Amino acid sequence: MKPGIFALVVLAAVALAGAGAYFFFQSKPPVASMPPGPPATLLVQSDPSGAAVKLDGFPYGVAPVAISPVAPGEHSLEVTAIGGKAKTQVVTIQPGERHSVTVQISP
Repeated sequence: MKPGIFALVVLAAVALAGAGAYFFFQSKPPVASMPPGPPATLLVQSDPSGAAVKLDGFPYGVAPVAISPVAPGEHSLEVTAIGGKAKTQVVTIQPGERHSVTVQISP
């Protein structure tokens, strides 16, 4: 194995109380490739709340959730409701920004 920075993948499960649904997600991606400058934060909410949140393919838990640090630039945000309906959109983050997004998921 070459020298370098590696991420340890940790699996975890989140159960939504009374919903009978489980979401499995991995630990956050490594931030070693973050550009210099102030880190940004992405605040994700969903309607309905409790949807699973992925940023650039990495799971971060269920909405509402604050994701930080986030590298500046374009990112793919995927939000999946308990029933399996998903919505994907591109979000653009500026350096040091506290960006908030609410994703509406139709029934």
